[in-house]
Amino acid sequence: MVNAMPITTETPSPSACTAIMDAIPAPSEPIDLEARAQAYLADAIAITRRDYFRHNCPADYQEFDIQKLAITGNEAAIQRVLSWQHGRKGLLLTGPSRRGKTRSAYALCRRLLCDELRDVAMWQAHDFFAALQDCVRYGRDEADGWVKRMAARPIFFLDDYGQHVAMASRAEWAEAWFFRFLDLRIGAGLPLIVTTNLSAQQMKAASGDTRGDPLVARFLELSEPVKFL
Repeated sequence: MVNAMPITTETPSPSACTAIMDAIPAPSEPIDLEARAQAYLADAIAITRRDYFRHNCPADYQEFDIQKLAITGNEAAIQRVLSWQHGRKGLLLTGPSRRGKTRSAYALCRRLLCDELRDVAMWQAHDFFAALQDCVRYGRDEADGWVKRMAARPIFFLDDYGQHVAMASRAEWAEAWFFRFLDLRIGAGLPLIVTTNLSAQQMKAASGDTRGDPLVARFLELSEPVKFL
């Protein structure tokens, strides 16, 4: 049986403390406290960015493996998304559901956010319009500030701009503020990444005859189209 070390609450004598400190080997080189602080800060930022990605990316899309995608004919489109480099124009990913649009877009956001440490706003389209509606309830001033903050983000990803979202945004207030959001990004030269299962004709129809063409035109001014089959 191993005897346990006795537990004592006695305060060590000054000479005992000195002996303990003397027994600790001195560092071979001076400690660069500033560099160590910067390293700790970088680690904290990396953890925060990974947490932001996990919080805003649906669990089903957090891991990306192109080999596991049961998709044929879209390899070139997926590679184009994954290889996108930051610039004035983003990407407009169009095509039917379950073709790899959303999965590849989130993989791109993960690289931009976690590896390149860029500022990326990630929104599901229905959440975006719900948040916009919450702002409008308290008056246009709140909506104006929120839209300006969203439009100023260096990279903005809007996922699943679908039929139900397009129809919900037909309300005059929502349509006006969404156009304002797009116009601000165009004016600032900031890219937009969008996934949608709507064709250009469907977006026109969903947004109404009078403003459908301007909506598609703004998307194309902000993003390069990438078609998934």
